[in-house]
Amino acid sequence: ALQAHGLIKVRVSLDDRALTLSLAGHPPLELHRDHEGSATELTMYKRVLAGIDAGEAAATWLTAALGQPLRLVRIGAAAHRWTGLNPLHVVSDASVSALNEALLEQGDEGITAMRFRPNVILGSDDVSVAYAEESNLVLNFGGARIALREPCVRCELPNISLEDASRGTQPLKLIGRLSKDRPAARPASFGLYCRA
Repeated sequence: ALQAHGLIKVRVSLDDRALTLSLAGHPPLELHRDHEGSATELTMYKRVLAGIDAGEAAATWLTAALGQPLRLVRIGAAAHRWTGLNPLHVVSDASVSALNEALLEQGDEGITAMRFRPNVILGSDDVSVAYAEESNLVLNFGGARIALREPCVRCELPNISLEDASRGTQPLKLIGRLSKDRPAARPASFGLYCRA
């Protein structure tokens, strides 16, 4: 299995023309956004999905960069449209601030919202509204709405530094403890899975 801490160091950019992967010490890999390649199948979340292999140059780059045999595969729309999938992940600045305050109180360093890999960050400097997103069903932005579906139970990735990929014990340990005090939370949950 791929070690998440290695993959975290790869930077990805996507524009209307190309996908570019970069990692310190390696030349960037640029791949046409709609690359052609061999049809293949892969399993993601116990679902078999169709994909297009990105070819040998991409496989060689990933293998050299991450130190194990890997292939890059572009997956189709079916990967984003299965029952139970919540395509948005939301965290709030207020909740991150409250978590950071608790981390600092116990002598740990604060973290950024990006450690949770959200699609949407709700802005607020008011720590008193921390975790308010857990008790709302819908966020209404006029012409757009986000339906809040379920708390996001955290894996270990928030414990991995985005700068050097080192692994720590926080914030997951604290998140587990704080989740017990919030009625809408699940064990070790932070942020919400949502649908637009």
